[in-house]
Amino acid sequence: MLPFLVKCEPYLTTTMAKIGGGMKLLQEQELIIIVSKDTFKIDSLLFKKLKKRKETNGVYCVIVDEAHFLRNHQSQQSKSIYALKDAPYKMALTGTPIVNRSPDIFGILKFLNPETYSSY
Repeated sequence: MLPFLVKCEPYLTTTMAKIGGGMKLLQEQELIIIVSKDTFKIDSLLFKKLKKRKETNGVYCVIVDEAHFLRNHQSQQSKSIYALKDAPYKMALTGTPIVNRSPDIFGILKFLNPETYSSY
């Protein structure tokens, strides 16, 4: 099984932390890591180390829930997620890809296909 990262909202992360030990999962080199976007931003250096792990070739799949937060593609949270742009499989989940204006979707597109959507 290849490693993948699931970014989700805090309520699910809290439940998973009680079941699996939260960030301890990363330190024990588990294959599935579930984090909130806030945790991801705070621990972005830790995730950069995960990306460079030789035994796993980094992160295989990144799933971002509530991906509309990527609409601000210059925010620290967005940049933390973009750090995993080399994952071969990426998914962005959201019910509202465009919150206010059509350019809101650019951040999601940049995450999914950084070669095509490198700049706005």
